[in-house]
Amino acid sequence: MHKLIFILAVGLIALKPEISKSETIYLIPGQGGDYRLFQNICIPDHETKVLVLETPNKGELLPSYARRLSVQIDTTECFSLVGVSFGGMIAVEMAKFLDPEKVIIISSTKSTDEFPFSYKVVKNLRMYKLFNGKLLKKMANIARPIAEPDSREDHDIFSAMINDLDPDYLKRAVECVFTWENTEYREDIIHLHGTDDRTIPLRNIVNPVVVKNGSHVMVLTEGDRIGALINEYLGPN
Repeated sequence: MHKLIFILAVGLIALKPEISKSETIYLIPGQGGDYRLFQNICIPDHETKVLVLETPNKGELLPSYARRLSVQIDTTECFSLVGVSFGGMIAVEMAKFLDPEKVIIISSTKSTDEFPFSYKVVKNLRMYKLFNGKLLKKMANIARPIAEPDSREDHDIFSAMINDLDPDYLKRAVECVFTWENTEYREDIIHLHGTDDRTIPLRNIVNPVVVKNGSHVMVLTEGDRIGALINEYLGPN
């Protein structure tokens, strides 16, 4: 009898389906944000980790910066990337040398062709060189509520994130954006972009998933809606 029970137990264990490890979603914030940017995003079927945006080295270009940040990603397991604004550009570069299951970028650009005309003027005239990090922090606090009015409801969070930034990080991150030269990207990138984005207007974006009334900061101000879209495009684990 004991032998029969043992055989049945071994059989049941053999028939038990293998439990797959949860796919990790790496969240990449924008240059003015950190983990708090994703506080209203819920991705229940996946493990999530927020990348820490280290200070770029002096003169470091975005492709090199993305490669350096990639050491935070465990590539031995399945993973996907979700990047916002500057973080979306980083995700675009990472997707060139990593093998993420999916890449979702939000309020961002896939190539420099998607930048608005104003960015190109600042870039060509190298006007971004005129401002140090401390001045950029002050300008960000003044310009954000004007450029993205819906951020006023979360003013304290945005101000706290900006005030916590290292001035050197902010200056060099801005330089990474304005020195980025890119025209190639994975064709299957999912690009969520709002109709009311005043920082990177929708009109230049190629093949976006249009978010009606969404602003540049919708990942925080409309976290429920953006989280639902992220979950929809990630699919079941």
